[in-house]
Amino acid sequence: MGRILIANLFLPSTVGFSFDTVPRDAIGSRFLQREDSKDWIEDAPIDENAILSEEDDEETNGDNDYYSTDDHHYPLYRSDSASTDDDDDNESATVLSDLPEEVESSSRPSSLHASTASMPGIRSQAGTPSVPSGTGSPKLDDSLGNLQKLLKARGRRHLAFNDEDGLSLPPSRHQSPPPSNVLASYKRHSSNDRDMQSFARRASHSLSFSAGHGTGLNPGRRMTFDAEAWKKISYRILPNSYGNASFYNAIHAADRTGKFGEHVFIGTSGVPTDSLPDMVKQKISDDYLTSHNSIVVYPSDTDFVGHYNHYCKNILWPTFHYQIPDNPKSKAYEDHSWANYVKVNQNFADAILANYREGDMVWINDYHLLLVPQIIREKIPAANIGFFLHIPFPSSEVSRCLATRQEILHGMLGANILGFQIPEFAYHFLQTCSRLINIDIRKDGTVSLDGRKIEIVALPISIDPTSLDKQLQSSQVQHWIRVLRDRFKGKHIILSHDKLDPICGLRSKLLSFEIFLHRYPQYRENTILLQIAPESLQDNFHLPLISDIVTRINSSYSNIASRHVPVILLRQKISIYQFLALMILSDALIDNSLREGISLTSHQFIYAQRERHRPLILSEFVGSSSILGQNAIIVNPWDYSNTADAFYRALSMLPGECEERSKVMCNLILRHDATSWAITFGTLIKESWKEQQANDKNKLTFSADLILNPYQNAKKRLLFLYLEGTITSWGSQNQSVTSGLQRTVNLLTNLTADPKNIVYIISALGRQELDQLFQRVPRLGLVAENGCFTRAPPTADALPPSEQQIAALWKNEIKNVDLSWIKTVTEIFGYYAERAAGSYVEEKDASVALHLREAEDSEFASWAAKECCESVNNFDIPCRATIQNDTVICRSSKVSKRLAVEDIYKSYGADFDFIFSASNETDDDSVFRWIAGFKHMGPKPPFTHTVYVGDHDYGTYADSESSGVFGFLQAFEKVFS
Repeated sequence: MGRILIANLFLPSTVGFSFDTVPRDAIGSRFLQREDSKDWIEDAPIDENAILSEEDDEETNGDNDYYSTDDHHYPLYRSDSASTDDDDDNESATVLSDLPEEVESSSRPSSLHASTASMPGIRSQAGTPSVPSGTGSPKLDDSLGNLQKLLKARGRRHLAFNDEDGLSLPPSRHQSPPPSNVLASYKRHSSNDRDMQSFARRASHSLSFSAGHGTGLNPGRRMTFDAEAWKKISYRILPNSYGNASFYNAIHAADRTGKFGEHVFIGTSGVPTDSLPDMVKQKISDDYLTSHNSIVVYPSDTDFVGHYNHYCKNILWPTFHYQIPDNPKSKAYEDHSWANYVKVNQNFADAILANYREGDMVWINDYHLLLVPQIIREKIPAANIGFFLHIPFPSSEVSRCLATRQEILHGMLGANILGFQIPEFAYHFLQTCSRLINIDIRKDGTVSLDGRKIEIVALPISIDPTSLDKQLQSSQVQHWIRVLRDRFKGKHIILSHDKLDPICGLRSKLLSFEIFLHRYPQYRENTILLQIAPESLQDNFHLPLISDIVTRINSSYSNIASRHVPVILLRQKISIYQFLALMILSDALIDNSLREGISLTSHQFIYAQRERHRPLILSEFVGSSSILGQNAIIVNPWDYSNTADAFYRALSMLPGECEERSKVMCNLILRHDATSWAITFGTLIKESWKEQQANDKNKLTFSADLILNPYQNAKKRLLFLYLEGTITSWGSQNQSVTSGLQRTVNLLTNLTADPKNIVYIISALGRQELDQLFQRVPRLGLVAENGCFTRAPPTADALPPSEQQIAALWKNEIKNVDLSWIKTVTEIFGYYAERAAGSYVEEKDASVALHLREAEDSEFASWAAKECCESVNNFDIPCRATIQNDTVICRSSKVSKRLAVEDIYKSYGADFDFIFSASNETDDDSVFRWIAGFKHMGPKPPFTHTVYVGDHDYGTYADSESSGVFGFLQAFEKVFS
């Protein structure tokens, strides 16, 4: 059994560097811009994240449970020496949770008592005296002063230039050394170190240059760091503050059971790497592989920022959440970010391919890596690939707005199985594939492409109750419960956690809360909406609007005497222990997102409220609402009035109702916890691959190459094509018209234009319907009602003008056939139609059909079809009922498609040297067997080939198979194009 190669954009751990070994006066010359680059600085593009506010500059130190202790800091690893064993103090304090990434793995944890969070800085070398003002290095002071002046002069801007101007484009990670949480030594500093802390934070957002001269590392680009300096720099691998922590929690939970199997993580370390020498990268890679079971991917910093900050966050993320980016914020989208996205996906695919072994399973995650499955499939056609999308997938009307929609869909379809959070997202994907790239969707909800069956599953992720229990019972959570209970004594707390992102619905939530306070004055003095809103890439655009609303509410309903403030907006990350304590103490939690997948914060709230049983307010556009149903208080985030009433309903709900709802929701979220989710999807990947391998061995997939040469060499050809489900999608006449009839007409027009071809369409439709559908196709033969009537191709290039003349072309194959059974069968079909809502009976000239495709209850319709067939076939009447494409069709037992095609064959002299047939009907096996018999006829038998179109679970006499209508047409059109 092979390994599981798990690809995610960010690894569960990152790299932290320490510069304690570098003398203070050397930092400026080795880690800041050089004097010879000063001219370039004046015109350089400034990254929009480079400008720090004065408030940020004055941030004070505080407790940091993640990375600092009183007596220990890095180096654990050193690039020029072996690692030491003095290592575990920091990691023991880190607990990954199922919270969103902004809460669960904060690099800036803060106290609810403080208004600002701590930011570690660079720790001076032991024994180096601190300097009250300045850095002690004139060169450093001058460089820092120049940078500060530049930043203030330039303001918060984002520009892009061409390489012709000698500038790097777009502004990206290659323009900065590692961020401040990486640069820092993660040890508390005295106030005298404030300047160095400020330098570290500003340097982390500074620019690198492409001036050219000065280094020999990479011609054409100046490296930010001196290569020699890295030989004395130490680093440590520690928990990552980025990435999908809930996913990693699920993997770790599954791994604890021993049922998940050997696995290796593949991803980026989350820090800039262009400046790292190759020897440092290799050392880091070796340490990741040996100590953390991970493989590091090293995309260029420019590609990474174009990929992540631009394409993922400005294009994919909004679009997948129904916020169409009709005005991209920079030219990077059309010029660079898609190319960056492709390159990063290629980097991941290369890393997977380089480490792939036969028998390995590849599990690719999320919207950052949508192209990877197909890239791997092209290199390893038999690879076992699974892909899971952790965010919503939009409807086809939204998906079609993406300029790169086809590339993205084909990239995803490289997998054997695609996982989505809920059935709605899976349905949207199937609908998008059908409408935008014309591939076949099977009845069981799978996709057929290039002879492969791709499974589409809905599997919602959930929490890990085992680890969550440990956190809830921890001393830290109990401490914060006591502190916060005293802090909010006598108050109703409505808790919410969202990023400052328009998709999260903060504006509608606040406006609804304002209406609630106005409508229910009894809650004005004792209710607090505690909104935790960590930073996001959309801060600059969304924050002013949110701040204005918060200010207005607090101005209207605050009470100075009691120090009551109705809205507390925390624009910072808080520790997991504080957040869990707030969950336990809150009287309600609201998730008002305008569009979201599974809300694990809501699931955690339900689990944390097993004793108090407080209600959950949930947007109907959050995937969790489909799981929890009406047990949560479901709201429309755009309906402010109804949401305001939901606040009142949550606070006034009787304890008995609260407990009943809470227990049901708790059982629902625990039915499939994080452990079972990871194990189940891993199992599904394996099973889908095994099924595909078995199918590949047992069938020949139809392609143009199978018939191309015989077709071109033939002098007289006979082709039988079934209409419904073979060359057009099955349905009524109107449905056929809307699902690709024009393509079918074009196909038949091209075929009949060749005088060597005799082409017949076989259908269950009646004569009038077929005449109307194909009146524009000359020289086309028709077989109506599955063999009851035939019409030879007109000799002229167009049909006769009158209906009487057209009707005269039809040949009645049932002149001497008893049709008295039609009345009896119609009554039987009517009995079942009355009981299957949405179904109906259609009586034709020589057959009767019970249409069940639109039945409301599909399970009952399936049962009714079987019972109906048995009822008719058990009667002593001269007819036979069969199930064809969700329709029960009954026709005379004296008539069949095989008899009709035999008569057609004989009527043309039986001297064909090419006979072809394609159908998706079960009873066409008799036609296939008849055609196969020509292979043994005489010394020069005609070339014959038959194709079964669609999926089936029984044997067939067809020579080859095609996945569906679109797959067959795509291959068949290549024969005569």
